[in-house]
Amino acid sequence: MGCSLGILQGSGRARAGRWLLSPLFAIVLVLLPAQASLRVGTGWGHSALSAQARFQGEVVVVGGVYDRAQNVPVPQAWIQLAWVGETPPGFDPPGGTTLTDTDGRFAFEALPVGRYRLSVDALGYRTLSEEVKIEGASPFTLSVRLAPEAIELEGIVVASVRNPWLEERGFYRRQLRGMGTTFTADDIRDLRIHQVTDLFRMVSGVTLQGAGSPVSPFISFRGGCRPDVVIDGTNFGPNVRIDDQVLPGDVQGIEIYRGATTPGLFSFNSCGAVLIWTLGAASREGQPWSWWRAGFAGGVLLMGYLLARFAVG
Repeated sequence: MGCSLGILQGSGRARAGRWLLSPLFAIVLVLLPAQASLRVGTGWGHSALSAQARFQGEVVVVGGVYDRAQNVPVPQAWIQLAWVGETPPGFDPPGGTTLTDTDGRFAFEALPVGRYRLSVDALGYRTLSEEVKIEGASPFTLSVRLAPEAIELEGIVVASVRNPWLEERGFYRRQLRGMGTTFTADDIRDLRIHQVTDLFRMVSGVTLQGAGSPVSPFISFRGGCRPDVVIDGTNFGPNVRIDDQVLPGDVQGIEIYRGATTPGLFSFNSCGAVLIWTLGAASREGQPWSWWRAGFAGGVLLMGYLLARFAVG
């Protein structure tokens, strides 16, 4: 009886021990997978962050496509940017496609800095395929010149560097908003225009009115209204002959706004505004010496000399 009781007590303690150990064992079973998954998750998160670090630095890409022979915009041109190089595991290669608008302009969403294959295709033109390096600050500007199929020329791509003068004046911030049509000095140089108003012949909805001077016309928008002309931040009103004020080689940037898209900082004209930023203003503010300042100083000295001669005589 005592033996049986001892066995019963022993088996009871064994069962009690098993019951006590069971929760501890369950806890261990729960914790071990959690710790294992934590380690796996931490490792995955680290690799994901490393992959994301490979794509740090995004740039908005904008630009225009033009006919290389006639210097006119090419609307409805198909454009693709495809990532060139290794892609981190688990990530799709960055890039995208878009079409040019009626002014030949295009814009991509922010893309990682790096090398891309640029492909441009338009009806009646030779397909362009060229590798480009996208870098720097937004927006990164591409100017594409397509060669017509009937002409034995190759298309070309020109990448623009941001102009500090335009940066200070908010040109690139407004360009990113996409509210107006913009041109940089590189665009103007590549188009090889003879007068500033020649550029406006390539913009849809813009006409030139001679008003007695076909050499230096006024600018008008749809409906015949005239936009304000703003040169280096100063509003000269709508009745300005731009070609009498600015030469193509002096232009650093042009912004064309219609109606309500016009920045209120420069104009409240319901028709719109044309903003022109010139090299003269940039050199006067950004450089201690310039031809403009030298000419002004020479004129002052000459005037002083003539006044002195007149006083002596």
